[in-house]
Amino acid sequence: MYNIKENKDLAINSRLLLNSDRGTLNQLFNELGVDPGSVDAMLRTIHEWYQKQPHLPAGQLHDQFIARLLIMRKFSIEQVKQKIDNYYAVRPKMPELLGNRDLLDPTLTKYIKDGFWLTLPRKTQENHRVTILRVQYSEGVSVQDFVKVLTMIVDYRMWNDSVLGEQVIFDYSNVTIPLAMQFTPVFIKRAIYYFTECLGPNIKGIHIVNLPPFAEYILSAVKKLLKPKVVQRIHVYKNLQEVLEKIPITIIPKDLGGTDDVTCQDIADAWENTLGSVSWRNFFIQQDSIHTDETKRTVKKNFQDEFGLDGSFKKLNID
Repeated sequence: MYNIKENKDLAINSRLLLNSDRGTLNQLFNELGVDPGSVDAMLRTIHEWYQKQPHLPAGQLHDQFIARLLIMRKFSIEQVKQKIDNYYAVRPKMPELLGNRDLLDPTLTKYIKDGFWLTLPRKTQENHRVTILRVQYSEGVSVQDFVKVLTMIVDYRMWNDSVLGEQVIFDYSNVTIPLAMQFTPVFIKRAIYYFTECLGPNIKGIHIVNLPPFAEYILSAVKKLLKPKVVQRIHVYKNLQEVLEKIPITIIPKDLGGTDDVTCQDIADAWENTLGSVSWRNFFIQQDSIHTDETKRTVKKNFQDEFGLDGSFKKLNID
């Protein structure tokens, strides 16, 4: 039996949103052939390391976060340590993405409610999670805020999801020149740094839909940050239907032409209710004050290079 501690308050609606529960994580470890004793030993090793780091926030590391990082990082303990350190170090460095994440903010609520991000409840046969970004309209849209919403969804998934890979679809149908201009090189780098260097998902496919010519620089900037093997997983399509034909019809919402008995609005409403719940509102409010104390770090980090404050580009370690 895997001895992975869980927080039931933060597992609210995990079956509805992700078709997942505590047993799903245990099942995934079983499928990967990792015995319970090895998992317990890895958890213990990382907890012991964490407790010896004076700069890391005390008492914050949880088994579920470690377990999912272990899966994403193919059980490399050293890589998991690096991700954990980065995860807490970037908090005060990226307030535009990681600060004030509260669904009492009507702007954040709007992006969830309007379905900018659709995380499909069912996974592919390969155990991949499919997430769709649909820019629903162009007027008055803040790229920083709808990416902030994604950080909230990802935090929830780090507590509750169990997958081997990510398939991400970006639909640029409503992207205008003013909206595209918000994707500055520095913003792109900082956002990608957070998702790759602080979490490290296994990207199995990036699918670009309806990319207008004036926004091609966004794709070009992203490619500069990724390893060649990830760049090879980027595919461009004429329309959303074209890429959905490559995804099992059984996991696609019925209003997008699939046979899953949910609609896009059902998914959006479920995420709004969950991330706006008391337990998750409290979680996000608390996170504003939970980060590293860099005055206590024994080996200094060069934040200027890593977080893109100098505008330079560095290849990111994303698989």
